[in-house]
Amino acid sequence: MMQKWSLVLIGIFLVLLGGGQGQECAWAEQQTITTLPCLSGRTVRVKVTTGEHWQHVMKVAFLKIKAPPQVAIWIEDREGNYIDTLFVTHKIGKQFWGKQPDQDPDKLFRPEALPYWMHKRAARGLPFPTKNDPLPDTVTAASPEEDFAIQTKIQLDLTEIAVLLEANLSFDMNETYYTNAPQGTAVYNRNSGQPALVYRAEVDLSQPGTYEMELIGHSSPSGEDGKLYKDLSGLSSALHMITNAVVSIE
Repeated sequence: MMQKWSLVLIGIFLVLLGGGQGQECAWAEQQTITTLPCLSGRTVRVKVTTGEHWQHVMKVAFLKIKAPPQVAIWIEDREGNYIDTLFVTHKIGKQFWGKQPDQDPDKLFRPEALPYWMHKRAARGLPFPTKNDPLPDTVTAASPEEDFAIQTKIQLDLTEIAVLLEANLSFDMNETYYTNAPQGTAVYNRNSGQPALVYRAEVDLSQPGTYEMELIGHSSPSGEDGKLYKDLSGLSSALHMITNAVVSIE
């Protein structure tokens, strides 16, 4: 009986994580992810050095479940207008959250995951990704479990741009962003925990070299808006997801 209940608990927990590692295991050892391979443009590399809180390692019965964060990397003009997505983890881009009985395949699920990126796209007139209308394979891959690099292309007619990164680790609650925070409050987080962090680097594509990304704020804890919040005082472990992120122009 005890073994049966352990298996039931594991199953429930994997559903809450959006399917656990499942499909992502095949990608776990991939250090470099290539996106937009057919685009004719300048080669750009975004290297992310992960920190001590890059992922949760949680024990469920006799198993250890690894839960890496969701990530999006995209480009904007210097005024903050969205141009294109370079990379997004497939749970967001494909809306692949495992077996979720309340997931509508025609609507965005988990809006709190990467709201800054999603609202930037929406401001450009692009729809939120859904299960029936996902992003293409050319920009999606599984969540990396450790240090990784995105090797991609940016169109040649662009020069002065900004590269942004948003990352969010689910269930990283703390004293500020706690479970069952009241809806309508500034800390309401749909039981996801601390909000996504946003990093940015201004890049001149005509000048080869490296550009370090800076932490500029966090996005909406509940995903209800696309604002950038610069007050980081309520965050704790989320600040240690990423050690540094660097954009390299070849």
